[in-house]
Amino acid sequence: TVIVHDTTPPTITWSFTNLVLAADTNCSAVMPEVTGTNYIRATDLSEPLTIVQSPTNGTVLPEGTNAILITVLDAYGNTAYSTNLVIVRDETPPVITLNGTNPLYVELGRTFNEPGVVASDGCSGIASLTTNGTVNIGAVSTNELMYVAVDRSGNTNSITRSVIVQDTTPPT
Repeated sequence: TVIVHDTTPPTITWSFTNLVLAADTNCSAVMPEVTGTNYIRATDLSEPLTIVQSPTNGTVLPEGTNAILITVLDAYGNTAYSTNLVIVRDETPPVITLNGTNPLYVELGRTFNEPGVVASDGCSGIASLTTNGTVNIGAVSTNELMYVAVDRSGNTNSITRSVIVQDTTPPT
C-alpha cells in the first residue's frame, strides 16, 4: 500500500502590504475581509486552500499600525503565514469655529479686540493654530484674518474672518 501524503506547506505568492484605512469619527476603522485574491494569493498541490485572517473582518481597529495575520491551510493541514500591516490614519481635518460674528465691524481709529477662534480635533488633537493677517484701524477698509489649524496627523483646515473698519462718527 502506498499512501501519498502532502507535507509541504502552501506557497504564498503575493500578499498586500500597508493597507491604509481612514479613521472614522471614533478614531478607528473596521477591519475589512483580506482573504480574497485582491489581498493574498497562494498555491499548493493539495487544493482547495482555506485562508483565514486574524483579527477577523468586522473587528474595530484603533488608530495607528495594526498587525494582521493571514493563515493559508491546504487540505492536509499544512500552513503558511503572512503578517501584514493595516494602518488606520486620521485623515479628517480639524474643526475651526469663529468666536463672535463674521464680519466684524470696528470704528475707524478705535481698538480692535480679537474675539479669536476655537479649534478642535477628535483624534490626534491640535498641533498648531495660527492667525494670518492684520487689521489696520487707521483706514476705512476690509481686512481679512485667516485662522489655520493643523492637527497632529498633519491635516489642515482654515477659516477667514472679515473685519470691516468703518467711519460712522459724524464730523463735529
